[in-house]
Amino acid sequence: MKFERPGSRPPRGMFVSFGSTGLSSWSLGLHHLAGNLTCANAGVQNAALDTSAQGETIVEAGWQAVRAGGRVRAELIEAAYAEPRLWQLFPWTGMAELHFSRCTGHPWTWDIPYVQPALGGGYWVAGPLRDEAVGPAATAAHAIAMVVERLPPHCGPALVGGPKENAAHEAAARAQTAADS
Repeated sequence: MKFERPGSRPPRGMFVSFGSTGLSSWSLGLHHLAGNLTCANAGVQNAALDTSAQGETIVEAGWQAVRAGGRVRAELIEAAYAEPRLWQLFPWTGMAELHFSRCTGHPWTWDIPYVQPALGGGYWVAGPLRDEAVGPAATAAHAIAMVVERLPPHCGPALVGGPKENAAHEAAARAQTAADS
């Protein structure tokens, strides 16, 4: 079953199903998919940092896996996916929490707040680090709004690769901006 973004065409790319065998299986499948997509363009400059169709395909596969995994409340996933600034990020789950990464490779980035279920209903927004609290949210929509308000500057589509590639890409972008000034 595919998501449909409100007011948009169906996502490009392929639907990837990793079944219901758990986080490690779908995670390994996504890493394999990311590796194949990056290797397929080994001769293209910055292929590992692609944010176009390849990145969209991997991110979409992540959303499909998170949705199918049943580890996070469906209303929270739907609210996050409906937010354009979040559906372009790579989602991942742990301990019933919904996290967002600016890269598709593991280890995922930890610079975006995450949402966890609160006892008795509602949600708790925390992070980006484990010892940082944002606060309670009565609804999924409110929790997602709290995350969006705290996105890092220039937070755009997830890059294919891991945090090291993401940091290198950002450093190159800063250097280019400085050179253009």
